[in-house]
Amino acid sequence: MTSPARNPKKVWRVIDLIKWGGQYFSENDFDNPRQEIELLLQGIMNCSRVDLYLRFEETLPKKQLVKLREWVDRRKNREPLQYITGKAGFYNLTLKITPDVLIPRPESERLVEVLLETIDKLSSISIIDIGTGSGCLALALAQELPNATVTGIDKSAKAIEIARSNAETLKINNAKFLQIDLFKNKIEDKYDVVISNPPYIPKIEMKSLMP
Repeated sequence: MTSPARNPKKVWRVIDLIKWGGQYFSENDFDNPRQEIELLLQGIMNCSRVDLYLRFEETLPKKQLVKLREWVDRRKNREPLQYITGKAGFYNLTLKITPDVLIPRPESERLVEVLLETIDKLSSISIIDIGTGSGCLALALAQELPNATVTGIDKSAKAIEIARSNAETLKINNAKFLQIDLFKNKIEDKYDVVISNPPYIPKIEMKSLMP
């Protein structure tokens, strides 16, 4: 089937693009080919999966088709979807994501759940999140615990910038983010809870992971 961006005369409906993308990703050995194209279309059209299905007959303008073709090419090279779309979901939050931070993992939500199960949601506690990255843990906890004060730290200035941007976008005011390298600096303040989800895949295992 001809690529959308390379056949400007054809009118491409959402359903046509899903069929094309499903076939394309299947031919390139993706495990869930239809899901791949649906997620890219959701990012292009800024809509949910349900909305995507409700808009099956809608046609995409050339500008969006060109962008979709670019995203499909990037995904074919196994670039993570979250880096392509610039967004990731985590504990009911939608976060800005760039290659300057790690992508939040669904299993990391369990850290939030365990903490919420063990404390009073109305307690005025202080929490520090070490290696905050995008701010996913800190922001999820700050939203669920309105009386808590949450501090996220990271040695990366770019990560802190992204975390702060996420806090501003989500209008979460009880979380702050500081650039601190724990190997070079000492934490002077005291906290009730320390939480962290650092990179945990040994380098020796990385060669065996999917591209």
